[in-house]
Amino acid sequence: MGRGGPKGKTWLGVWKTLDLPTRREVALAALEQPYLMKALLVAVARHDRVRRQSVERWEPEKQAMHIARMRKLPNAKLAAALFTHFHLTRRQRLVVTFLDFLKIPHDHGVIRDIDTLEPPAPSRMIAAIRRMSTVFPLAQVSLFFDIVSCQTSFRVFSEFDAARVEALPNEHVVARRAQPTLDSFAGQLEADLTSEPSAPEEPPPAPPQDDTPPTFTTLDQVLIRSVIASVAEVHGALTPDKVEDLVEEVVQLNLERHQSYFHRGFLAVLLGRPLELDFPEASDVRRGWYACGAILGYQRRGQLDAVVSLLTDRAELARELARPGSGYAERVVSIVFSAFCAKGRYAEAARFLSPAVVGFAGVQLAEEILETSSGLIRQRREADARRLLDVLLAALPTLREDPDLPDDFEVLLSRRRAHCARLRGDFEGARKLLLPQLQAADRDVRSDILADLGLIDCGLRSLADVRLPPDEGMLEEFGAQFEKGVPRFLESSRVAAGGRSHGDFCLGLMSFAKGDIEAAIPYLERAVAGMGADPERYGQYGPLDTARLALAISLAEQTDLARVPYARDLMSQVLESKSKVPGYLPRRALVALELTDVEVAIELAREIYETRGSRSLGVLAQTRMIRFLPDALDELLAEAQRDGYSPERRFEAARAVLAESHAMRDAPSADRPARLIERATEALDVLVELAGEEPFRTKLLDLLEAPNGPWRTAMEPLDCRVVRAALHEDAGAFANAAIELAGAFHETLDVDDEWALGKAEALLEDIR
Repeated sequence: MGRGGPKGKTWLGVWKTLDLPTRREVALAALEQPYLMKALLVAVARHDRVRRQSVERWEPEKQAMHIARMRKLPNAKLAAALFTHFHLTRRQRLVVTFLDFLKIPHDHGVIRDIDTLEPPAPSRMIAAIRRMSTVFPLAQVSLFFDIVSCQTSFRVFSEFDAARVEALPNEHVVARRAQPTLDSFAGQLEADLTSEPSAPEEPPPAPPQDDTPPTFTTLDQVLIRSVIASVAEVHGALTPDKVEDLVEEVVQLNLERHQSYFHRGFLAVLLGRPLELDFPEASDVRRGWYACGAILGYQRRGQLDAVVSLLTDRAELARELARPGSGYAERVVSIVFSAFCAKGRYAEAARFLSPAVVGFAGVQLAEEILETSSGLIRQRREADARRLLDVLLAALPTLREDPDLPDDFEVLLSRRRAHCARLRGDFEGARKLLLPQLQAADRDVRSDILADLGLIDCGLRSLADVRLPPDEGMLEEFGAQFEKGVPRFLESSRVAAGGRSHGDFCLGLMSFAKGDIEAAIPYLERAVAGMGADPERYGQYGPLDTARLALAISLAEQTDLARVPYARDLMSQVLESKSKVPGYLPRRALVALELTDVEVAIELAREIYETRGSRSLGVLAQTRMIRFLPDALDELLAEAQRDGYSPERRFEAARAVLAESHAMRDAPSADRPARLIERATEALDVLVELAGEEPFRTKLLDLLEAPNGPWRTAMEPLDCRVVRAALHEDAGAFANAAIELAGAFHETLDVDDEWALGKAEALLEDIR
C-alpha cells in the first residue's frame, strides 16, 4: 500500500467511537468468559476507584453498564480480546459469511494458519464488502469492518482498507495505521490481560456537566458526588447515614435555597426509600426541586416507569415541573419525555413540553423529539406526531441561536410536517411545505423530498403505502399508479447517489409489477442497499421487506445460477422479519428457484413451512414442493380430515396429498414407503367420503379413470373398478356400474387366489 493510502483502525480507537448500547453488548458477552471477566472487573475497579470485591458483587447488567461508560480501555490487548470474542460468539454468522465469500479457510470464524495466507483478489474483497453491506445491518457491518481493519498487519487483510474505500466511498475511514495484532480471528493473544500498567492510571473523568442543573454550585456538585460515592460503596466514601445528615444540614442552613431540596429527593431514590413529597415546609418550588432530584435518581437507576407513575399520581407536580424558567423544568424535560414515550403515552409527553423549555434544553432534545415524531408517522399516529412537531416549530426561533443546530434540521422538520399533512390527505399542503426545501436540503434529503413529491403526484400518503397487492391479478393496476410520479422518481434516483433510494424503490416496484424484471433489478438493488442501512426505520412497516421480496423474485426469475444465493438470502431475511407476504410471491420464488437449483428451492420450501406453518400449505401444494416435506403433508392430510372445513377445501387438500404421495413413492426420501402408502390411502378415503355429492363424485371418477393415476399408490386396480362402480351407481348410471363390475368379475377369475371364486360370486350378485 503506497503512501497517502487509507489508514487502518486501532483497537482502542474502535472502542472509543462505539455508542453506549453496543459497548454494553460487547461487555455482556465478555462477562460470560472467565478470563475476560476478571480483566474487565479489575479495569472497572481501577477506573471507578471502587474495591474489586464490590464490583464482583454487582449484577452482570450493572457491571456491563460500568464497562460501557469507560471511554478508554486499559490497553489494546483487552480491547482486541473483547471485540474478537464478541464477534465469534454473538455475531459469528457475520464473520463466517465474510470469510466464506473470500474463500479463507477457518473453523467457525477462527482463521487457520493466518500467517501463511495470501490476500484475496482486490475485486473479490470489494465484492465481499459490498455484499456484506446489503445483507447485514449497516451498524453491525461497520463495526465488523473496523475490527478487520485492526488486523491489516496480517498479509491476508493487508489490502482491506483500500478495498473498503473503493467499495464504500461514502463511508468515513479514519485513524492511524493498525498496531501489531494482539487478538484476532486467528485466535492470537500475546499478553496477560490483567497485567499492571506501566504508567499511573489516568484519573477518572469528572461527571458530565449535564448530570447537574446549570444553576448548581460547587457545593451542589460535591453533594451529588458524595451521594453517588456512598451508594456505590466507593472506598473512603461517607456512609449513607452521614451523607443523609450532610444533605439535611445543607437544607436546614437556608430554607430559601430551594435547590437544596434536590439532594433530598436524589438521595431518597438512590437509597431505595419512598418519596416524601409533602414535608412540613413544602411549597410548589421546594417540591419541584425535590421531585427533580428524584427523577434524576430514577434515571440513574434505570427506573423510568417510576417517573411515569410519580407524575401520573401527582398531576399538580407534573404541571409544576413543566413550568418554564423554574430551573428544574429544563433539566427533567428530556427524562420525562423519554419516560412517557417509553410507555407509549405520547400525548402526555407532548403536553409536558413547552417551546420555551425545549428551546432552552437545546438541540439534543429537539433532535430526540423530531426522531420520535418520525416513528409516530411511520405508525400512522399523525395527531400525536403533529403535536410534537408544533412544539418544535414554536421553539425554532430559540433553537436557531444554538450553533450546534444541524444545518438540515429545519428541512427535516418541514418534511415531517409534510408527512403529517399527507397522512391527513392534505396533499397540496404537503407540496407547499416540501417545494421550498428542495434547494436548502443536502443531496440525500433532496432525493427523499423528490420521492415524496412523486408519491404526492401519485396520491399516495406515505412510502409505507407502497406495498405489493394481495392478489397477483392486481399487479398491473398497482404498477400503473406510479406513472404520474415517474419524473420525480427518476430525478430522485439521479440525486440519491447511494442514499436511501426512495425513488429507486418506487421505480423498481413499478417495473416489477409490469413484469419488466430486467429493468426492476438495478432499482431494487439500490433500494435494498439504501434502506438496509437503517432496518429499524424501513423494516418494521414494510418498505425494506417489500424491496427485498421483489428483488428476490426478480433475481430468481432471471434463472441465473450466480444470483441464486443472493435471492435465497433475501427470501430468508423476509421470512425472518415475519412480515405478511401475499401467497403468490413465495409461489413465484419457489417455481423460479426450482428451475435453476432444486436443492435451494427445497431449502426455501422448508424454511417457508417452518416460519409460516399451516399458512404456507396452499403455496407448497400449488408448487408441489410439499412432496419434499413429510410433516407438511401430514398437516395437509389432517386438514383434509377435519369436518369443520368446507368440502371444497377438504377435497383439494386430500387430492394434493394423494398426488404428492404417489409422486414420491419411488423417490429417495426420509419418508418410509409404508408411510407414503398409508398417507395416500387415508387421503383417498376422504375423497370417497366426499364423493357422495356432486361435483366431487365426477371429479373422483375422472381421477380414478386415469390408468396410471395417483390412486395406484392407495389401491389395487380391482378395488378401483369396484369404487368406480359404486360411484356410477350413486349417480344413477347403472349401465356404467354394471360394466365396471363385469370387468372386476373377469379380473377376479384371472387371479390365482383361493378367495377369488367367492369374490366373483359376490360381484355377480351385485351385477344382477
